Amino acid sequence: MPNSKNTQASLRIMKEIRELMNKETDEIFKIHVNEDNLFDIHFTFIGKEKEYLNGLYHGRMILPKDYPMRPPDFWMISESGRFQTNTKICMSNTSFHPDQWSPSWGIRTAILGLISLFYEESQGAVGSISANKNVRKRYAMYSSIYECKKCKSSLYKLWYGIEIEEEKKNYIKNLTSNGETNSNSQQKNDIKTAILGVLQYTFGVLNK
Repeated sequence: MPNSKNTQASLRIMKEIRELMNKETDEIFKIHVNEDNLFDIHFTFIGKEKEYLNGLYHGRMILPKDYPMRPPDFWMISESGRFQTNTKICMSNTSFHPDQWSPSWGIRTAILGLISLFYEESQGAVGSISANKNVRKRYAMYSSIYECKKCKSSLYKLWYGIEIEEEKKNYIKNLTSNGETNSNSQQKNDIKTAILGVLQYTFGVLNK
């Protein structure tokens, strides 16, 4: 006999997913639904501020079996320089602070909360890191060619609906590789930033 709590949670999750598909959330984040496990949701959002601008960031949200009575947990899968990858993130409205969760909230509210925290610095918090700006910019650039090994999503295709051209993909790989080799050279960083600007506005890799 199926667990009634699991059944209720599944129905709630399916309802929320349908609502998300009907809402205009595409400009903020997109979700990838695992049909074999509704409690494991992947999401992608685009950087809107600072050194994250136009970067694509991919994370994972795990919902408890008795959702929405208990809060979800979050992990970032792709590199950002803001959160550690594959490490549970400490934030309000998660299992770190279950007393701050309300069953009236949902998937959308929780993901928006993470995105809001993404742009804040939280020194010492579990899952947080403080990479320098050049590293974060490099991650933002590389994110266009990132593919999630777990959900098999290409972030560029998931966000823009088209495959990134092979020539552009190789161009970014070369840029990020050079950035790693010359990370201590301000001149090289300045050149890389200038090239990124040309890439962004001429080739349209980071913009629609």
